[in-house]
Amino acid sequence: MKIPIILIILIAGGVAQVSEAIDNPIEVGHVRWGRDFETALQISANTGKPVLVLFQEIPGCSGVRKFGREVLYRLS
Repeated sequence: MKIPIILIILIAGGVAQVSEAIDNPIEVGHVRWGRDFETALQISANTGKPVLVLFQEIPGCSGVRKFGREVLYRLS
């Protein structure tokens, strides 16, 4: 019985990793971005951190991908 439970946990973890990769395209780097401006303003007010608004029009564009890979990779 322990083996099927472990297998289910491993599969669920793999699915979560795949869905996270899909939700966060390469164009935005490895930063977890929010999609709701009002929520971002609330988080900013609570944490004292500024809000960065990223307008991105052409997914897959080599310049946008480079920006995500080199600039947005490690925002802090």
